[in-house]
Amino acid sequence: MIQDVRGRYASEGEFYPLIHETHDGLDTFAWAASQLWSSEIVGPSGDYLGATQWLPARESPSALRAMVPSVTFSDMCAGCVYQGGAKVLHDLRWVVEDIISAEMRRRGVQVDGRLDLESALAEIPLASHPLIRQYALSYLDWLSHRTAVNRVFHDAARPSRLILPIIRRR
Repeated sequence: MIQDVRGRYASEGEFYPLIHETHDGLDTFAWAASQLWSSEIVGPSGDYLGATQWLPARESPSALRAMVPSVTFSDMCAGCVYQGGAKVLHDLRWVVEDIISAEMRRRGVQVDGRLDLESALAEIPLASHPLIRQYALSYLDWLSHRTAVNRVFHDAARPSRLILPIIRRR
């Protein structure tokens, strides 16, 4: 079974990275486990920082027996978005070339090819960039280090609380 997260590709709703994945993942696990074709056991795999596995796993859903997160970190905040308390910009390429262009297409805006990362970096501060302000509000939260988003990143991977087989792929 393959599922897109909320607001991405074939999935409806508004995409806000890492905010809806706990609830949506729990719903997906419960739905899959309740299907007639199911053994009532789930073992998710996927990338997206491992968020579609780590975030719902924190709630210890009864059907979850194993998981294989990939492109993941042991600490999603310090290992991904912030390092030493400073916002790192390696995720900006993803935001500019994927998130903004996909959101523009979802809203019916014509996009020719991929947006240019260099032009985004030319406009500092990034929080003032019109495309980020219009199509990637979640990134503004990441830039400003808002408390709710920060808590999600810090709490996202708590492997010491999980009692199940986990294979981490990098």
